[in-house]
Amino acid sequence: MDLDTLARLVGYHHWATDRLLAAAAGLPAERLDRPLGGSFSTGRGLLTHVIGVERLWLERWNGGTPTQVPDLSGCDTPADFRAEWDDIKAGQQRFMTALSAAELTRPFTYTSLRGGTYTYPLGDVLQHVVNHGTYHRGQIAHFLRQQGETPPSTDYLLYLDEKRQR
Repeated sequence: MDLDTLARLVGYHHWATDRLLAAAAGLPAERLDRPLGGSFSTGRGLLTHVIGVERLWLERWNGGTPTQVPDLSGCDTPADFRAEWDDIKAGQQRFMTALSAAELTRPFTYTSLRGGTYTYPLGDVLQHVVNHGTYHRGQIAHFLRQQGETPPSTDYLLYLDEKRQR
């Protein structure tokens, strides 16, 4: 994958995540803890995973070797998760801005939370993070529907249309 395409996908990832977290930010904190079923059982569990893993990957990109998903126990409200995301997003944007096309093919090695060591081209790792976010945005949209909210559209073509209009 070339750098321009990957940068566009990361931009989409940020845009779509922004939209869903903005929609969730107005929910009262107690709604985060309602039992939902599913992989994370509550909205808080889902947002803790989504935002925590974004932080974890950013730490890895920057040379860190985290051994656990970052502690987000200080995120009491949906707006707190949004603020954490904004900080992560800024770090991801800095990383992407400094990236060269040649770096996309360099080996990127990391240790998983279970202790396994894996190596992939950096571009594939970045694409994985975008793909992982897409999967979980669907879960956030479902969470919002369970709360009686209407989630915003996060279609890629809508992103391209909005970007073209700017």
